[in-house]
Amino acid sequence: MLTIAGVAAAGAILNAIFPVVGRSTNAVVSASATVDDRLKSDISVVHVIGELDSSGSFDDTNGNGKFDIFMWVKNVGETRIQSVDQTDLFLGKTGNFTRIPHETEVESDVYPRWNYTLENDTEWGPKATIKILVTYDSTQTTGNYDSKVIIPNGISDEYFFSF
Repeated sequence: MLTIAGVAAAGAILNAIFPVVGRSTNAVVSASATVDDRLKSDISVVHVIGELDSSGSFDDTNGNGKFDIFMWVKNVGETRIQSVDQTDLFLGKTGNFTRIPHETEVESDVYPRWNYTLENDTEWGPKATIKILVTYDSTQTTGNYDSKVIIPNGISDEYFFSF
């Protein structure tokens, strides 16, 4: 009788423990994949310019009638960066910068907003560069600016510039 009770108790304990172990294993595997992605990802803001000439006057270099800031961001990591449109971009005068929405997040007449083009590839893979175009509906003023680009997995780079 004790043997049967012991086997039944062992079965009950195993039935309680195996699901917990399975969930723990899944959590560890998921966390490991996230850490691996972050370790293999990296970006670098290469350069930023705005449409102001050397005297601080608006110079519409691309002819769209709006004030634009151009940013080049290179993938210096080992993996392809997916969902580029979900990247966060913060930009503005030092001490007063704000998140700029991607063009898919706002109506067609809402500014500022940003979009991107791939410069030297068909995807944002290792060694590829994107050109971010930030469009404003009014001219920005000269001064010191801060920018921060954060890709969807949390990796970021900052760039400080003046014009």
